[in-house]
Amino acid sequence: MADQKSANKKDDNLVNEAFIADEKESADESQLSIAPNKGKSAKKKKSNTNKTSTKSNRKKSSTKKPGKKITVKDASTNDEKPVVRRTKKKTTSSKKAAEEKIKKEAKSIKIVEPEISAHDITIAVSSPVTENYSAEVADEDIEKLVAEAEKEVNEENIKAEAKKSESQTARKDNVQTPAETKAETNSKSRKSRSRALPYRIISRIIAISTFGAIAALLVRVAMTNILPAKFFWPAVGAASLFSIFFLFKSFRRKTHLLVLTLLNLVGIAIIVGSIFGFLKINETMSFLDDNLGEKTEYTIYNVFVKKDSSYNSLSDVKGKVFHSVSDFVDTSKLEKAVKEQAGGTVEYAENTSTIMKSVMEDDSYIGLLNSGTYEMALEYSTQTAGDPESHNKKQGDSYEGKVKIIGEIKVPVEKTDLTSDSDITKESFIVYISGIDTRSGQMVSTSLSDVNIVMVVNPITRDILLVAIPRDYYVQLHGTADLPDKLTHAGSLGGVALSMSTIEDLLGFKFNHYIRVNFNAVINLVNAIGGITVNSDVNYDITAWTNKSCVFHPGDNQVNGDCALAFARERYAYESGDRHRGENQEQVIQKIFDKVSSSNTLVSKYSDILNALAGSFETTLTTNDITSFANMQLDNMSPWTITTYNLDGTTGSALTHSYPYQYLSVMYPDLTTVETAKNKIQEILSGQRLINGGGSAKSSTTSNSTENTSTTPKPTRIDGSN
Repeated sequence: MADQKSANKKDDNLVNEAFIADEKESADESQLSIAPNKGKSAKKKKSNTNKTSTKSNRKKSSTKKPGKKITVKDASTNDEKPVVRRTKKKTTSSKKAAEEKIKKEAKSIKIVEPEISAHDITIAVSSPVTENYSAEVADEDIEKLVAEAEKEVNEENIKAEAKKSESQTARKDNVQTPAETKAETNSKSRKSRSRALPYRIISRIIAISTFGAIAALLVRVAMTNILPAKFFWPAVGAASLFSIFFLFKSFRRKTHLLVLTLLNLVGIAIIVGSIFGFLKINETMSFLDDNLGEKTEYTIYNVFVKKDSSYNSLSDVKGKVFHSVSDFVDTSKLEKAVKEQAGGTVEYAENTSTIMKSVMEDDSYIGLLNSGTYEMALEYSTQTAGDPESHNKKQGDSYEGKVKIIGEIKVPVEKTDLTSDSDITKESFIVYISGIDTRSGQMVSTSLSDVNIVMVVNPITRDILLVAIPRDYYVQLHGTADLPDKLTHAGSLGGVALSMSTIEDLLGFKFNHYIRVNFNAVINLVNAIGGITVNSDVNYDITAWTNKSCVFHPGDNQVNGDCALAFARERYAYESGDRHRGENQEQVIQKIFDKVSSSNTLVSKYSDILNALAGSFETTLTTNDITSFANMQLDNMSPWTITTYNLDGTTGSALTHSYPYQYLSVMYPDLTTVETAKNKIQEILSGQRLINGGGSAKSSTTSNSTENTSTTPKPTRIDGSN
C-alpha cells in the first residue's frame, strides 16, 4: 500500500516536472530570435500546410477539447505515459466574442485536415526543437485571435462609450450629432415633400391645362387657315415639346420646386394667351361670317306725302295708289311688297321730278321712292322743279321742309352675281370700292355713291393701283340710252350693281369683287383707332362745307372721325374741286390703313375696330378670301407698292337722266385720263411696272402720291348741290 502511494506520488512528481520542463521550453523558444534552420523550416512548413487545419482545430480545441494530450517518459522505468494538460476555461465575454468570430471564419474556410498519427506527435514531442510544437500551435493561434478579438471588442466598447459621451455632451450643449442631424434632415425632407404635395398636384393640373389650351388654339388656327405652314408647324413642334417637358417635370417627384414654379408661370401665361387668342379668333371669324359674302338684302322705299296731308301712317293709305319710277326696279317685287305691306297698288311716273312736283301740289298724292332716290330728291329739288331755267333756290323753298315720310316698304333684291373661281392670292383681281352717303346711317341697297375707287391688285408683283373717279363724272348709266347722269346717281337709282356696271362700261374691265362702305364706318373707325393725321396741302385755312366745326390749317391736322369724313368730302375749298376731293379721300384711306396696320393699334383696339365696322360695310369677298389673303401676307411680309391715279375732267352743268328738266353740276370726263387709267390697269393685271400711258405714275411703298394730268378752273357752284 505504501509502495502504491509512493508510486503514485512519483508519477505526480514526474508529471509536474514534465509541465515545468514544457513551460520552460516554451519560454526558451519564444526568446529565440533565430531558430535552427531545420526547426524553422519545419515550423513554417507545418504552419503553412496546416493553416486550414489549424483554424479548424481552433474551433475544436475551443469547443470540444478541454486540454491537450502529451506523452511523458518515465526516466526510472523508461515508459511513456499519456498526460492531459488542463487549460483554464475562459468564461469572459471577450472569449465568447472571439469564439464566435472564429466560428464565422471557420464556416467561410474550407478545412483540409492533414492526417497526423500518434507516432508523429511522439516524435514532435521528443524532438529538441519541435517538442510540443504541434500541440501548442493551435493554442498559440487561439490566444492571438482571442487577443485580437478582445482588442476589437474593447475598441468597439471604447467607441460606443465615446459616442454615448458625445451624444450626452451634445444633448447637454443642445448640439446634434451627425446621426441625429441626418435623421432630422430626413424627417424634414419627408415633411417638406408632404407639404409640397398639394403644390405638385396644382402643377400637374396646370400642365394638363396648358396642354389642352395649346391644342385647342392650334386646332382653331388650323381651321381658320390664317397662319402659314412655315409658322404653324414650328409652333406645333415647340408647343408639343414644352407640353411634354412640363408634364414630365410636373409628375416627377424629384423636380425642384423652383423649376416647377417657373414652369407654372410660363404655363399660366400660355393658358391666358391661348384663351385670349382663341376668343379673338372666334370673334374675328364670327365678324367675317356675319359681314362677308352674299347676304339677303333689301331696298328701302320711302312712302312720303305733303307735310299738310292727313295721311300719317301706312294704315291711313291702305288700298291707295302709290306712285314710283320704273328705272332699274324689279317692278314685280315692288308691287308684291306694296300689296303685302300696305295693301295698295303701284303706278309709274315718267321720272322723279314729276313725282316730287305732284306731291307738292296734291295733298292726297302718295310718293314711293327708294331711299337713295329720295335723298337725291332732297338734295336737288325745289318748288319749281321741272323748270330747266330755274337753277336757284329761294328762301323757304326747301323740298325737305314741305314733305313728310309716313312709312317704309322693304323690297328684297338679288345681289349682283360676281361669283369667281379665281384665287386672289395667286391671280390679279379688281375690286370696286364704293362709299355711300345715307342720312339714316344704315346699310341700304341704294344710296348716293360719293366715293368711287377702282382697286387693282396683283399678289404676285405685290402692286396695288387705286383709280379714283369723281362722283360728278358725267357718264352714261348702264342700260340707258337717253341723257348721261352723274356717277353718284347710279348708286341711288340702282345700287352698287348699277354703279359697278357703269364704271365697267367706262373703263372696259370686269370687276371681281366690290366693297361698299357707309360713311358712318369712316367716323366710327377713325374714332376707334384714336383719330388720324391728315395733311392740308393749301396755304390757307379751310372750314369744311359739310361740317362747320371742322377747320383744317395748312400742314398736318389731327382729326377725329367726324372731321376725317368732312375732309374726305370737301371740294368747294379747292380750285380743282372734285378732283381734289378724290385726293383727300385717298389720303384718308391711306392714313386709316397705316394706323390700323400698326401692331399696337391692332392689338389694343382690335375689338373696337371690329365693332366700328360691323353693319357698316358689305362685300362679295368671302371669309376664305380674307383668311387666305392674310395667310399669304404673313408668309411673305415684303412691302406692297401702292400707286394712285385720278381721272380728271372739266366742270360744268347739264341735264341728267335723273333730272331731265333741271341743270345739275357735272364733270365732263377727260378721255385722255380715262385711256391712261385703262393702260395702267392692264399693266398691273399683266404684271408689268407702271410705265405706260400718260407718263409714269408716282408710286411709293410707304405713302401714296397722286397724278393729275390737267387743271381746270374752280367749278361753278349751283346752290343746293354738294
